[in-house]
Amino acid sequence: MSLTIHELSKILDVSAQEITEWLHYELLTSEHGKKDFFLPISEEEGRGVKKFIELGYELNEIKKIQRNVGLPNLKGSKESKGHESLLTIGELAEKSSLNRRTIKFWEEKGLVKPIKRTDGGFRLFRKDDVELLVFIKDLQAFNYTLSEIGSILKLVKGEFNKDDLLLDDMSLELIEKDMYSLKYLMERMVEIRDATLRTENLFNKRLRKILKFYKILKKE
Repeated sequence: MSLTIHELSKILDVSAQEITEWLHYELLTSEHGKKDFFLPISEEEGRGVKKFIELGYELNEIKKIQRNVGLPNLKGSKESKGHESLLTIGELAEKSSLNRRTIKFWEEKGLVKPIKRTDGGFRLFRKDDVELLVFIKDLQAFNYTLSEIGSILKLVKGEFNKDDLLLDDMSLELIEKDMYSLKYLMERMVEIRDATLRTENLFNKRLRKILKFYKILKKE
């Protein structure tokens, strides 16, 4: 049996306008094609949204949490969707081939951050953070400073949380700025790649000569 927007509003003790805003962010399940009628599951979804709002989260942040790990099941009948996919800092370190101290330092610099904490205070990270950490490590190999890496991550962060909604809040001026910044970075990567290939060819050429003479001397 479906619920009207006013019935759901009364159950959750929030205004119909708030319900409409939550629906805009797809935080509630409405009947197909009907924005004023909701499925029974919306009651539990709404309680989860309210809980995060009380904790100080904005709706766009709640949407990201819902997409990545699911909202809490307040009835306690089962774990939140995707909870098992979260990683402790130890698991994150193992999968990214980095040590915990490095990850903690990058966390302090704001380059990576946990999606949530357990009741015991342990930090939990998304699986996609493995790819993010490897990306940071690659940028360091190109001699980017952590400050520069922080700026680069702002340009590409949507690629790691799969959230293209970030573009919706950007003005044309900001989009153009990011576009030109990314083009510049890509041109720089091409230069680095070409320089790396030239250096690699030189090293290979020298190594072949050394190996040749090494084999001759070893025979003698």
